[in-house]
Amino acid sequence: MTNDTDLAPKVLGHLEKKLNQIISVAPGVIFQFQIDANGEVSFPFASPRLLDDSTSSAAVPPESAKDVFKLIHADDIERVEDSIVTSKVKSLPWQCDFRVHHSGRVKWVRGRANQEQGPNNSTVWNGMLLDITDLKTAQLKLEESERRLHEAQELASIGNWYAKMETGEVYWSDVVFKIFGLEQAHTSPSIELVNRHIHPEDIELLRESEERAKELGKIDIEYRIVRPDGTIGWVHSIGELNLLNGTYHGTIQDITERKLAERELRELATTDPLTKLYNRRFFVERAESTIKLCDRLEKPIAVVMFDLDRFKVVNDTYGHATGDIVLQEIAREVKAQLRSEDVLGRIGGEEFAITLPDTTLLQGVKVAEKLRQKIEEMEFECTVTNERFKLTCSFGVTESQTKHEKLDKLLSLADNALYAAKRNGRNRVETKV
Repeated sequence: MTNDTDLAPKVLGHLEKKLNQIISVAPGVIFQFQIDANGEVSFPFASPRLLDDSTSSAAVPPESAKDVFKLIHADDIERVEDSIVTSKVKSLPWQCDFRVHHSGRVKWVRGRANQEQGPNNSTVWNGMLLDITDLKTAQLKLEESERRLHEAQELASIGNWYAKMETGEVYWSDVVFKIFGLEQAHTSPSIELVNRHIHPEDIELLRESEERAKELGKIDIEYRIVRPDGTIGWVHSIGELNLLNGTYHGTIQDITERKLAERELRELATTDPLTKLYNRRFFVERAESTIKLCDRLEKPIAVVMFDLDRFKVVNDTYGHATGDIVLQEIAREVKAQLRSEDVLGRIGGEEFAITLPDTTLLQGVKVAEKLRQKIEEMEFECTVTNERFKLTCSFGVTESQTKHEKLDKLLSLADNALYAAKRNGRNRVETKV
């Protein structure tokens, strides 16, 4: 007959076998780690994979425990040791991600353990080590992708944002703060903050875009912002509405340089570089549109041409640099005397043309006479000798007599009148219809 004493070893052996079977299929390494009162470390219990050569769940003596720590990557050992000390001192659960050398490879593991008081003033941690290599690799790849995205956004001046219109809650990425010229540490982004920095002339434009977004679920708008230092920037914002949570998300890009480049290209295409007036090509385009508008409205239109008298003498006597300044100053003075609807252009070296909508021939003559007098009163200065001198201009004026009058014909009539003024002594106004 078998007594209980004889059964005990068999039962314990059976239970240990079952425990090892359970441990063998566990997703990580199960362990008990201990630091005794003298600071000696050991693993009273560890599942087989704690050491490469371990084959059974058993205690790992202090000398072998040191071998376990040798498996930890050199760059991580100090951090692991610090985390254990912090857990012990503050009586907190232990948690740490670190690298280990295992089977000739470097793997990432995540350690978690609960702390408790052990025998003889020791501290014991019961926990598990999980292989998180795949997770960490994916995380590192994500971080690298995010870093590259951030660098790309920095280079392209593109930031990302989201906004909840109902609550006013807004998120900005780092680049958005830079675009608006705001310090991230002292700024809480909000829809109200965005509205404060929109250029006054573009506020209505943005509101209209927001109304369209409510219908279409999309935002696509270019507008100006005013930064805290007073500078004006251009931005392009694109976004979509997430119907599930009512949140808009999108990107915003600083397009200031592009807008400046576009303006420069427009100026090159439409503006005389010296006087900043319309060049001949764009003057003709604008003047023809003005003539057609006057035809539709059955309004008169006068055309004026004027030329600087003896301008060649100015260039020969005082130099071309002085001649350029003369052209610039006369262009500024004439432009200042005209209405916003009048079209002024430089159509030749020292020759200019003006269209005056809703203006009769007599009224055009009065405008030309006022300009002639203003120019006659002006004084110019040589850039080399500082010698001061005066200059005059001759004017020719004509008026559209019939509907559908062509600009070429009007310019030809005004040019004939201009040369009549030259023949008749210069510094005068002549007409031809």
